[in-house]
Amino acid sequence: MSSRVSIVAIVVGLVLTSSVLGSYTGTPVTSGLRWWLDAADPYNNGGTALPAEGNVIGQWYDKATGDGSQDPTTAYQNSPHWYSNSGAPVLRFDGTDDKMEVASSTASFNYLHDGTANTVFIVAKSDNAAYFLENNGALDSNPGTRFANVSTSGRYLTQVTNGSATSYIIYTGAGTWPLGNYEITSRRFVDSGTPSDGTDDVELIRDGSLIATADATAGFSSADANRNMVIGRLGGTYLDGDISEILAYDRALSDAELNQVGSYLGTKYGITWVPEPATMIVLAAGGLLALLGRRRRA
Repeated sequence: MSSRVSIVAIVVGLVLTSSVLGSYTGTPVTSGLRWWLDAADPYNNGGTALPAEGNVIGQWYDKATGDGSQDPTTAYQNSPHWYSNSGAPVLRFDGTDDKMEVASSTASFNYLHDGTANTVFIVAKSDNAAYFLENNGALDSNPGTRFANVSTSGRYLTQVTNGSATSYIIYTGAGTWPLGNYEITSRRFVDSGTPSDGTDDVELIRDGSLIATADATAGFSSADANRNMVIGRLGGTYLDGDISEILAYDRALSDAELNQVGSYLGTKYGITWVPEPATMIVLAAGGLLALLGRRRRA
């Protein structure tokens, strides 16, 4: 093959890569989707009727089940407010007393802490060190999980506990999650079956880039969480920031699926999602092979 044909093939591969990624703008992956909160469609009516600007949201309708069983709710005085946010809608939490909870949810989210493969996306911005999502409260004494930007220097925490110990934890370095930025955060857990075996069981991804990995250090609990799933609060600390969308899957998405959801969210909220270079190479290689196949059949 001449160098000119090689270059053309690579360019075509990259074009196909761009085309594939660019097509992931309408809907996310739905297979395995167990929980879906969407500020662009907070009433689960296809976005045909939206709240008035600054309106309180006392119930955030889950689009995955659609039956109300996993809808976060709150008292009027603790309600976040809805803002269109220049076309990238958010629920805004005031950092004082705003929070939401999924009532009687102690069994609903076991797949997030029981060692089952899972993937979670959160589109959010924090202006303080606070929790986006958690249901394990007092850490090791409760089985459950948590997601937070826990430092004013921008350090992200995600953790799973089994009721007596930490199953795994990722705590990133300063500056990895700057305060005041809208980010697409994804946690992907692949069940290895064996703690402390030197195999990375969980990945933390920000805007398409792999930021940190971890090996599970303890076993997992299949017991129900001891507390409801809480959005925007842990104890007396409340989120001062915005949440746009949360998606939770009961399986580990493939790289292609991860990028499909990331591209969907990035396009929707104006956040640049850049896939890991390895994924780009795989997609480009697919384009190259497709071109070579055409040449051989010609």
